[in-house]
Amino acid sequence: MARLLANGRWTQNETTMKSLTNIIIPKAMKTQIIISFLLLVAFSINARPHADHEHVAEVKPEGTITLTATADFEPLLAEWQKAFNTQHPKTPVVIVETAPDAMQLGSIGMNITANEENVWSVNVGRQIIVPVISNNHPYFEGITKSGITLEMLQELLSGMKVMPKGLDGEIIGTDPLVFYLLNEPSMIQQLEQAFGYNSANSSNSLEHIEDLRLKLTQNPAAIAFAPLHYLIDRMNPILYSGYSILPIDRNENGIIDRMEAFYGNPETFIRSAWMGKYPHALTVPVMIRASSSGISETQASFLSWVLTSGQHYLGQAGCVDLTGIERESGLAMITAPEIGIVAEAPAAAWLPLLLVIIGGLVIMGLVVTWLFRSSQTEEPVLPSPVKSMFSEDTIVAPKGVLYDKTHTWAFMENDGMVKIGMDSFLHHLAGQAVRIVSKPAGEKVAKGDHIITLVSNGKKMELRSPISGTIKACNTEVKNGNLSENLAENWVCSIEPANWKRDSQFMIMYEQYRQWLKDEFSRLRDFLASAMSTHATQYAQITLQDGGEFMEGLLAELGPEVWEDFQYGFLDSI
Repeated sequence: MARLLANGRWTQNETTMKSLTNIIIPKAMKTQIIISFLLLVAFSINARPHADHEHVAEVKPEGTITLTATADFEPLLAEWQKAFNTQHPKTPVVIVETAPDAMQLGSIGMNITANEENVWSVNVGRQIIVPVISNNHPYFEGITKSGITLEMLQELLSGMKVMPKGLDGEIIGTDPLVFYLLNEPSMIQQLEQAFGYNSANSSNSLEHIEDLRLKLTQNPAAIAFAPLHYLIDRMNPILYSGYSILPIDRNENGIIDRMEAFYGNPETFIRSAWMGKYPHALTVPVMIRASSSGISETQASFLSWVLTSGQHYLGQAGCVDLTGIERESGLAMITAPEIGIVAEAPAAAWLPLLLVIIGGLVIMGLVVTWLFRSSQTEEPVLPSPVKSMFSEDTIVAPKGVLYDKTHTWAFMENDGMVKIGMDSFLHHLAGQAVRIVSKPAGEKVAKGDHIITLVSNGKKMELRSPISGTIKACNTEVKNGNLSENLAENWVCSIEPANWKRDSQFMIMYEQYRQWLKDEFSRLRDFLASAMSTHATQYAQITLQDGGEFMEGLLAELGPEVWEDFQYGFLDSI
């Protein structure tokens, strides 16, 4: 292959090769090759419909969609069948019940056999298993404050004697915990795999949710296991009166701390489960699996329907809806190039292959010609772009502005209004892709209230107001996160202060801010090291760099669980 010397000239052998190429492939022949190739391309387009991906091996005609699943998903599939067929009468959906051991846990097959290997899958819902107690539980206050550890759950489900514990691990009461669970095959299978539950012990298993509630009423000291949906009102997302989810003490510190306090509101609970804050051992993603060789337009239409209108019926199988971000991600997967959506069968199976081979040969000839064409100068090889880095030296902090330890700044204008915004430190962390949302004009805020929200792909963090007052104006120029290096242009809100003299005394000036930033960079390194060890070691190379520098916009590369930790473990801990 041709190489450039340090001075940018060709070697003698390479010059000879170029000359030989010009002899072997004259200009006239090059022109004929190009014309032939264009004709072949035009012929191939007319000969067969376009396939989005080379891996589409066979074309599936329009027609019946066959769904296979475990028995506990039968009610869900029945609802999908009825609703989808009403809207698409020409596309019948046939349900085929499959033995529990013939399908993967939480999976629904679409036009595939139970043991087919070459499949892709899309997440369409989530089954969340929750331990539930009666609000009349004799140790309700103590056990809900301390929670229950995964180790205690494993001991309980495996048949061991487990005593209820209060704060600091102190045993409360004299009777051991007892449990009951709903007889749902996918849930029982998950509990068997994750916690060693013995399903042969049928005395703990109940057929109907009403039976489970009755047991909790008769025995308030019991714990019940059931899919979350059975315990919430879909029309009003609150837990049914009289019951509470038993919190899980994941860090085993003997108390449900602020990072674990998300069990009271089902919407907050579901979002926290999506973030990974709820134990994965108690969640089962519901997947629709299809052949990796391609799906028909009808199948793609059905999947799109499931991710939109079909979400309403997930409760029929004890499942919960996806979050908006998860639905968008699933819809994007359906139209991704690697998932070939095939419209109709080709006229001849051999023709596309022949055209690909001929086209490939022609392209190879053109590439060879291009590589060795006569030229006196060559374009220099440019290095790959490198992600920008930031450190203490790159932080923009003009003098004359007051800075707050909430990573905001404030500046009083001549008219007495105070403009506030986020500091350069947080701007570099969040990156340009973040969206900035502020409380609306006319709203009153107190010092320490959340006033600015940074949003990025469904992840968010909130900044506290450095002053008290009334919001008079909001800067629409920064809402898309395109901030400039001129801090004065990056204001988010203009506030009429309620007590500027008092609030300004808690803020710091340039010299103190610079000194404080050194501590903040040190604290950031400690936070990231802790977060990486907790969540994902693959994030380490994204965040921790040599020389004390950090990757520009590194928070954008991290998951929602890290954003949540950053909010409570970094911003709110000041």
